[in-house]
Amino acid sequence: MLNNLYEKETTDLSNKIIRAGMIVIDIGAHVGYFTRVFSKLVGPAGIVYAFEPDLSNFKLLQANTRRFKNIKLSPAAVSDKNSAIDFYHSNDKAGCHSTIPATYRQEQIKVSSISLDCWAEDNNIPKIDLVKIDIEGGEIYALRGMKRIIETNPKIVLFIEYCPENIKLAGFTNDDFLRELNSLGLKIFAINQNGPNEIKNIPQLGNFMGDRGFLNLYCSKNDKPN
Repeated sequence: MLNNLYEKETTDLSNKIIRAGMIVIDIGAHVGYFTRVFSKLVGPAGIVYAFEPDLSNFKLLQANTRRFKNIKLSPAAVSDKNSAIDFYHSNDKAGCHSTIPATYRQEQIKVSSISLDCWAEDNNIPKIDLVKIDIEGGEIYALRGMKRIIETNPKIVLFIEYCPENIKLAGFTNDDFLRELNSLGLKIFAINQNGPNEIKNIPQLGNFMGDRGFLNLYCSKNDKPN
């Protein structure tokens, strides 16, 4: 993370497509790696809104971003509704906390959840350029809570994690995941060292994922970036 080598392909793509003045949302900000990357790219005229519901991660996120004036933090989870929801904390894996239960998420607590559509309306944020979603299985629920944002921002870009294990834990299939994205009018591209490659089916995703267990996707209503 210190050397900008964490998820290098996604970091490189961020450097390529994010411009000064953009509005970026970081859902599942963890300790702030991508939040800081986005902040530097959007500059003083842009804003990064970062959401991280885990208390220990949120404290580190605050510490790691305190010098960045264009970052606004929220300790809420992002889902498909505004309410208090169950949240599952892993004592062993700091990046694996989720709204989705698993055997390795030992501690269950309540956190506040927001729908991004409601949040954007309440805060008068009509324009959003990019949303990063990495919430360990809760991605489909986050997508369902931001349909209006995607509909009204024709140039919006999503970075979203595809992880079959977490999708299964959430009660969905891999095909459900692709259908959810396609239903929003989004084209899907695998982010890899050769740049984004368009995805049409599940076997293609497996080919790009290899043995890592996850794959970051670039989603847009338009073609992949030049």
